[in-house]
Amino acid sequence: MCWPVSLRSSSKTSAQAREDSARADAEEQRWRLLQAVTGFLRNASLVQPLLIILEDLHDADRGTLDLLVHLARNLQGARLLVVGTYRDVEVDRSHPLSGALAELRRGASFLRVPLRGLTVDEVHRMMTLLRGLEAPWSRAEAIHRQTEGNPLFVQEVLRYLAEEGRDGGRTGDGSADAAIPEGLRDVLGKRLSRLSDKTNQVLAVAAVIGREFRLDVLQRVLPLPEEELTSALKEASATAMIETRAGAGPGVAFRFTHALFRQTLYEELFSLRRIRLHQQVARALEAVYERRLDEHAAELAEHFAQSTEHEDMDKALHYSELAARRAMGVYAYGEAVRHLEQSLRVLEVLDSDDQVRRCDLLLALGDMLQAVGEPLRAAREAATEALARATAAGDEARALRACQLAARALIRLGESGGAEFQGWVEEADRRAEPETAVRAQVDLDMSTVLFDVGRFRSAWERVSAAQELARRLGDLEARYRSAARQSERGSGPHGPEVRALVTELAAGSHEGVPPRFLNFFLWEAGCSLLGWGDPQGAGRLFRELREVATKTRYPSALQRADLIGALDDSLAGRWEDALARGDTFMAQAKEFGNPSWAWSNFGPGITRIRLSLGRADEALAGINAAIPREGVQAVVGTALRVLCLGALGRLDEARTVAGPVLDPEGLGPEADHAPTYLVAPLLEVAVVLQDREAAVRLSAQLSGLSDQVTIRALSATAVGRHLGAAAALLGDPEVARRYYEQALKACEKIHFRPEVALIHLQLAELLLEHYPDERKAAIEHLDFAITEFREMKMQPSLERALRHKDVLKA
Repeated sequence: MCWPVSLRSSSKTSAQAREDSARADAEEQRWRLLQAVTGFLRNASLVQPLLIILEDLHDADRGTLDLLVHLARNLQGARLLVVGTYRDVEVDRSHPLSGALAELRRGASFLRVPLRGLTVDEVHRMMTLLRGLEAPWSRAEAIHRQTEGNPLFVQEVLRYLAEEGRDGGRTGDGSADAAIPEGLRDVLGKRLSRLSDKTNQVLAVAAVIGREFRLDVLQRVLPLPEEELTSALKEASATAMIETRAGAGPGVAFRFTHALFRQTLYEELFSLRRIRLHQQVARALEAVYERRLDEHAAELAEHFAQSTEHEDMDKALHYSELAARRAMGVYAYGEAVRHLEQSLRVLEVLDSDDQVRRCDLLLALGDMLQAVGEPLRAAREAATEALARATAAGDEARALRACQLAARALIRLGESGGAEFQGWVEEADRRAEPETAVRAQVDLDMSTVLFDVGRFRSAWERVSAAQELARRLGDLEARYRSAARQSERGSGPHGPEVRALVTELAAGSHEGVPPRFLNFFLWEAGCSLLGWGDPQGAGRLFRELREVATKTRYPSALQRADLIGALDDSLAGRWEDALARGDTFMAQAKEFGNPSWAWSNFGPGITRIRLSLGRADEALAGINAAIPREGVQAVVGTALRVLCLGALGRLDEARTVAGPVLDPEGLGPEADHAPTYLVAPLLEVAVVLQDREAAVRLSAQLSGLSDQVTIRALSATAVGRHLGAAAALLGDPEVARRYYEQALKACEKIHFRPEVALIHLQLAELLLEHYPDERKAAIEHLDFAITEFREMKMQPSLERALRHKDVLKA
């Protein structure tokens, strides 16, 4: 009875033995393979250090992962670094890589380096490199918002946009993200398909609520039994699809771990189902946040805007406007632009004939477009349509505001010298009523038009009128803006008045002054105080400017704050640092949409730095590429171009170029009232070209200012040094010496190192030529200058000083 059983049992045992033997052989072979690979790599690392990169470990099979773990356990001390990369969104707790990572973490030599998403700036650079063209900053922000800076996602979205023909210009209306590319959708869909149908259903509704969603809102929209809802959320959390949101107020809140998970689920919903869910979510949010609706205006606006019912659209407009105002209040300019554009779209559906309300939204949008670095859109889209709407409504006040918006945007763009700007300002000038705050602002805009065509006296009259009107009306905006314009004026006949005004406003409280006017005043007044010999006062204003920039993130404030560091470097003779800041500044200017404005602020200073370093060819190329063809900036550019040609020894060409600007009316019909920062470089040009007639005329215009330093953005120079050089040219060494000594005191007071060295050199030259009894003093001046020039790498000036030393030795 037992015999057959015994036979069967024996047979089964034999089969198991064979299987066990085969399994043991396979394990042995596998172990030997792992050992062989390990030994090979160890021996190879003895010859030279090795770096092995394993990409896309989320797609690796079990054998590869076992090899990786074996290597980690058995290669301690080897000169080998293994770097593995994987997408964490592909790896949940059931993924084979998850177990391998747990094993690897036990080793002392294991290090996990999470790679976070790129910043907006890095996305912007990536876009520019991939497209080969400068990418709009607003597009970079939108793509960063959608992809959270994941490089793969950024690349896929850019490829999709290019294929769809949407690779240029700005990002649509900014209200919605671009559709998810097919390749990226496959990656995300694979993760979602691992979840149960019920969990996908719950997440789809959550996706309509938003990237972040509260449990109580979800329960109102999707009335599932608590057990089912909890189970679905638990599964989504276990697969890292969502995470619990901490600090989100009362109640339980969750968040999609990546925005694209939410977008994928959202786009899979049938359109009518989406609309119905948005309506339900909007009402649920109103119920949950009934006491704090203004804080959640952005969410409410987004959901009500998806409805087709008139009452809901009216609410969408109300909440969009409220959200825009809140965004403006906390300097979230990009968010304000999105909400205002959404308001305009809703209004178009709700009441396309409401001209006044649309005009107001356009005016607000124009202000915010300037704040996000899109002044051209502000002028040519928002202001242009706003003027048309205001005109259609017969509303003069709003029409005037549209003209002012365009004028400010063009100034910000650096296009205040053209016919387009003049046309807007003249239109505003015709509409502005006397004794109004608007009149003061328009006068200031008109002063810019007059200034650019050389009608300086008329321009200053407008500025003075605006200042006086602003004082009478108590208008802070116009008062600070006009004071900033006055400080550009420099000194001269009205010097005491200008200095008193700037000093008064600089010392007071600046609370309530809008950032765009305040940062302008702080910069111009700071430069003026510095030039007048008050470095402490200037430093106080510059510190405040940095605080304004940090707090508001307003583009012009950020740019001017960067100029402060460059100015410090220039005054200290740290030329290379200043040039590096210049490169950053010009790159940011493209980002902020105002390269012309940036050149007018940084270009002349960069040119002077290059000349000081002996890079005249480079300086001339930069000037030739950027110099405006007409207006005041053309005069500045021409003077710098002449100095470059002079440094290159091309004097005949320099005289031909300088002819128009050295003409008595070269600065325009009211040249006698030109500001110091324009006249000083022309006097410098006259000395370089030995033009005595121009030197006499320009010296008379600058007389009495020898103790001042003119600082125009990054371009700074001592007036007294040029007056001294002109006096020496005209054969009056006593006057020249007096000017040099006054200039030296002024520059030492503000620690203007390069100018101090240049004044010592020119004093030495003056003493050697006209005061032979003071040879010792001349040598001391020369020795001081030579040491300074060497340290600052001012090669042309160093060579000039050394030539005098050689003559003295001979």
